[in-house]
Amino acid sequence: MPKKSALTKLKELDEERPNVPGEHGLALAAGLALIFLTRNRKSVFTRTVSRAAGAAVVARAATGREGLAAKVGRMLS
Repeated sequence: MPKKSALTKLKELDEERPNVPGEHGLALAAGLALIFLTRNRKSVFTRTVSRAAGAAVVARAATGREGLAAKVGRMLS
């Protein structure tokens, strides 16, 4: 049996834990804050990294176990 990667172990731990009420809303707010609060920085590197991190957090909020994508999918089915 092959060893599990650290990312696989982290994903399994995330799937096993209970949801925190409002966690996807908080993740969305944090991601948008990263994007918007650093948009006027002089450093291109800072803007790029903060936008990438913000986009990743927003994507996680939308696609997580009980995120927006899961809720829309349940509503449509």
